[in-house]
Amino acid sequence: MDYHQRARLTLFGREQLAKRVLGEGLTLKLAAASFNVSAKTAAKWVRRYREAGAAGLGDRSSRPHRLRKPTTDELVQRVETLRRDRWTGLRIAQQTGLSRATVSRILRRLKLSRIRDLEPRPVVQRYEHAATFCIWTSRSWAASSGRRIASPATARTRSKARAGSMSMWPSTITRASPSRRSIRMKQRLRCCTSSTLR
Repeated sequence: MDYHQRARLTLFGREQLAKRVLGEGLTLKLAAASFNVSAKTAAKWVRRYREAGAAGLGDRSSRPHRLRKPTTDELVQRVETLRRDRWTGLRIAQQTGLSRATVSRILRRLKLSRIRDLEPRPVVQRYEHAATFCIWTSRSWAASSGRRIASPATARTRSKARAGSMSMWPSTITRASPSRRSIRMKQRLRCCTSSTLR
């Protein structure tokens, strides 16, 4: 529910006011004083509650149900034609004899109140390839060139091989570090050679 800025009563308050007057027999003046509104306002909500029940207690539009002199279809067509010729609202009002508010309301209803509405944006033509295409990465390049790619887990496993083995990575080629077994074998060889020399 969209209440106006200084509304004293909500839907619940309006219903309670009407029930006190109709159900409890309270006078309009006493009911209006208890709800801090005028007797005229209290009479309005009581009348609406009596006619339509709780559904009639909502806010209504201030627009009149009937217009004394509605704008004819010929004038509306003329306003649209002049607007499409890029006339301003003030110039159209001066030419047709309508008020600026009426011209503005007609243009807003026709969705021609802005200049950009006169020339809608063209539809963007996007180019799409007929077939799918491939995005090259370092791995796809290495696979197409026949190179072997080693993941980090595979590289750690290969590092246990003999010293001096080569492992292929996606971007660079690095020499694997010697394993513990090869280091121990080298140490034993050194011990053996030193003992024989003595």
